[in-house]
Amino acid sequence: MITRILTLLSFAAICLAPSITYATEPLFRDCSSALATKNFQRLQAYYTKSKENTTPSYCFKLNRDEFLVTVEDTGQIGQGLYYYDASNDSYGLVDGKYCPNIAIKQEFIGAHQKRYALIECSNLQHGNWDYGYLVLYLAPGKKRQSFIFKELLFVNEDPESGFCGSRIHDTATSIKGFHISGEGGNNVRVEVNVEEENCKTSIHKKYARFFQPRDGDFVEVNTGPQ
Repeated sequence: MITRILTLLSFAAICLAPSITYATEPLFRDCSSALATKNFQRLQAYYTKSKENTTPSYCFKLNRDEFLVTVEDTGQIGQGLYYYDASNDSYGLVDGKYCPNIAIKQEFIGAHQKRYALIECSNLQHGNWDYGYLVLYLAPGKKRQSFIFKELLFVNEDPESGFCGSRIHDTATSIKGFHISGEGGNNVRVEVNVEEENCKTSIHKKYARFFQPRDGDFVEVNTGPQ
């Protein structure tokens, strides 16, 4: 009898244990296949009539009218994250941010199954190289552009020598990778590993910077040299 009770209690504990439920499809899908589906018909119709626009790489349907796409191909149009609103047939760079090299690094889940996408962006222009991470997530209730696209961290280093060089004379910073932990819960966070060089003393420092959702925002919560 005791064995039977213990078995039932163990089964109940397993059933009540929290779990992470992942969506069957990612937020961003390969446009080469997505644009051929019914869900993306309105976006496909726009590209069919607007042949001057470069075919996007990855597509995300926010709702019936709104779409996001990444444009990586070189050409006459600036690269970056584009927003299309089928309700008024408007199309343009999100926040006007030009990003020649854009990549969806990782999609992840926070509390209440809220979904996020970590996006990498870099730009080499006139000898200046800056790059970093942004986070994208839905913002229900916004009348237009029902999403948030927020910069987390951007750094600058010499594109030829790395760290300090002829173009940087104060402090050069390099990103050494990222890690996402706590998925599916209130403590989900993005950890970015950073190394910086003092261009006057050549001293290097390594440290981590942490970002996580808080009160509808995505903010930095802790930083400091190791």
